[in-house]
Amino acid sequence: MVETFSKRFYLKSQRIRDKLFRSILILLTKINVSPSLLSNLKIIVFLPYIILASTNLKLAFLFFFLAVLVDLFDGPLARFQKKNSDKGKFLDVFGDFTIYLIIILSLFYLNLMNNNILIYHLFIFPVIAILSVIKKQELVKTDWIIKPAPELIGHIIFLFSLFLFIYFNVNYLNLILLLINIFYTILAIYYFVFIQFRWSNLNKK
Repeated sequence: MVETFSKRFYLKSQRIRDKLFRSILILLTKINVSPSLLSNLKIIVFLPYIILASTNLKLAFLFFFLAVLVDLFDGPLARFQKKNSDKGKFLDVFGDFTIYLIIILSLFYLNLMNNNILIYHLFIFPVIAILSVIKKQELVKTDWIIKPAPELIGHIIFLFSLFLFIYFNVNYLNLILLLINIFYTILAIYYFVFIQFRWSNLNKK
C-alpha cells in the first residue's frame, strides 16, 4: 500500500510538472539548456547553505529552496527533450540525496535535534535507498547499470517539518524523524528478506 502510494505520488508529480512547465521547457530548450546542466546547477545553487547554516539558518534554507526550484525542471526537461535516461536519473537522485544528507549533517552540527536520532538516520536512509532500488528496480529493463528510482517520500516529509520549524517555530523534528527511522527500519528488513527470497528463487531456475 505504501509502495503504491509512493509510486502514484511520483508519477502524478511528473505529469503535473510536465504540463505546468511546458512553456518554460520550450524556452530552456531554445537556449540550449540541458537536463544535466540543471542537475549540476542544483548542487551549485545549494552550496551557500553550507556556509550560512551556522549563522543564519533561515537565509541558508532559501538556497535550499532555490535548489529545489532548479530541481523541479531537470526531470521534465529531460522528458521534454527525450533525453531521459537512467544514468541521468542517477545524477539527479545522487544530487538530491547529497543535498538532503548535508542538511542532516548540518542539523547534527548545530545541535538542533537529538543527535542519536540524526546519527541513526544517516545510517538507515542510505540503506533503505539502496534496498528500495534493488527491490523495485533490479529486474526492470534499464539503459544503465540499474534503474535508480528509490521512490522514497520520508525525506520530503521531514524537510517539510524542518521548514515549519525554521520559519514558524513548529518543532516536531525529533518525533517525525524518529517515526521515519522506525518505518525505514521495518521497511529495510522487509526489503532485505524479500530480495533474499527472490535471489533464492532465481537461483533455483
